[in-house]
Amino acid sequence: MLDPPPFENDNNAMNKLKYMSESERKRYMNTQSQIQKQLIARAEADEKFRAQLLENPKAAIKDETGLSVPDGINIRVVEDDASDYHLVLPPAGRNLSDHEMGGVAGGIGDIDTW
Repeated sequence: MLDPPPFENDNNAMNKLKYMSESERKRYMNTQSQIQKQLIARAEADEKFRAQLLENPKAAIKDETGLSVPDGINIRVVEDDASDYHLVLPPAGRNLSDHEMGGVAGGIGDIDTW
């Protein structure tokens, strides 16, 4: 089981992200990236879980990781296909590091915070 991200039970986690130290932000982003990889791997292997993740992301995340997404944090799961690609922007007013920008440009998706 992964450690929950900092501020897991804080409805203002997105706002607090900009006040984290660089090491706290890296830990948060790394944990989030690990969770995303775990969810994607399960969704690729299990069509029923994939459907649940698309329909009810909070329940699917809880079922797979044991982590509860706090009230006030919304999760939107979308599928890319041949004609649709989704670009996720960080919260307004937050500058990206070169590493984070590389992740976005490479399609890794570490920037979507919850």
